[in-house]
Amino acid sequence: MKAQDTFSQSARESVREWFSHTLLSRLDNKSEDSIVLVMQRLHVDDLAGHLLDQGGWTHLNLPAIAESEHDIPIGPGRVHRRKPGDLLHADRESQSVIDEAKSAMGSLAFAAPVTEAAIWSSGRGFASTMPRRLVGDEIIVSWDTAMSEKDLASYSVVVVLQVRGEIVYVLDVVRERLEYPELRRNVIALHRQWRN
Repeated sequence: MKAQDTFSQSARESVREWFSHTLLSRLDNKSEDSIVLVMQRLHVDDLAGHLLDQGGWTHLNLPAIAESEHDIPIGPGRVHRRKPGDLLHADRESQSVIDEAKSAMGSLAFAAPVTEAAIWSSGRGFASTMPRRLVGDEIIVSWDTAMSEKDLASYSVVVVLQVRGEIVYVLDVVRERLEYPELRRNVIALHRQWRN
């Protein structure tokens, strides 16, 4: 999938269809063969996201810059420990190379995967408690809707944001496959929950 097709729902569905209806049928021994998917995450609903939602996959996430301490199994009884800030392969991509790429791409693109409402993925930290609502704060409830519960259907996603100047808190995220009547009930319930 081309990076520029990331936000096309039909392009993402096309990749999933190709995987399910073409690639899986080409395994030589369907009971014993393995599939290894190596990809840069481009969207929460890309092929990797879709497969992880289905379950049964081992997920190895290797960000260019380690975000937390993480032990990576590399053999029987052996692990490679990455600490926050460690580069994935400093000899191939130094900090200056990564910084240059981040500057050229922008923070949001560099931190993929993102959703269509990419504003909330640019945060720089996490609040340990729910922020109090102050005078002047704005609550934004943003929906990206679909209308089917089918396995290959897109998700309806809602993000609830509290905006205070240039600070944006993510108060809630819901991602479900819903038919229209249930989707409508959820929209009304969330509106009532957050309007005050």
